[in-house]
Amino acid sequence: MCRRADIHRRVCGAAQPVKGSVLPIGARGDHGGLQRLACTRRRLLAAARAVEHYEISRYGTLKTWANELGLSDAIGLLDQTLAEEKKTDATLTEIAESVVNQAAEKRLK
Repeated sequence: MCRRADIHRRVCGAAQPVKGSVLPIGARGDHGGLQRLACTRRRLLAAARAVEHYEISRYGTLKTWANELGLSDAIGLLDQTLAEEKKTDATLTEIAESVVNQAAEKRLK
């Protein structure tokens, strides 16, 4: 029987190289004050979205494999997880487009 926590742990463990890129992305550049903060926020959001896209692709692949193997219990869990990941990605996109990018533009002017 597939448990959601087991699936999540394996996929998230595979995403560690992507997640590890968050700190270097946020630390790059030698800007000052508010400009650095605005750039860091945008970069962190971009990294978070990259992690979501990675997870969506992995869960989608696992769902396809589960379907081919006839693992109906896993398919339901993966559908639920995919929906959550897509919702998180949509939220991050909304934040990036409406809040962080606009705030960064104002600070850079």
